[in-house]
Amino acid sequence: MDKSVAPSDVLEQAAQRAADAGVNAKVIQPPYQHDLAVEFLEVARELDASLIVIGLRHRTQAANSSSAAAPSAS
Repeated sequence: MDKSVAPSDVLEQAAQRAADAGVNAKVIQPPYQHDLAVEFLEVARELDASLIVIGLRHRTQAANSSSAAAPSAS
């Protein structure tokens, strides 16, 4: 786990939230060395995952502006 990305207590909280919601989840943060998309797929295959959830802690300004309400149709 790369602690510069998410500390272990944050990962533990994520696992607990999933468990509290009745979701069978495995929270992992493996170190990466190559293309992230390829590494996500490799881990998913290893775990026989049916779903991958990627969480971000911070939103960019562009992401924040895109979440604004859409203008109403005229």
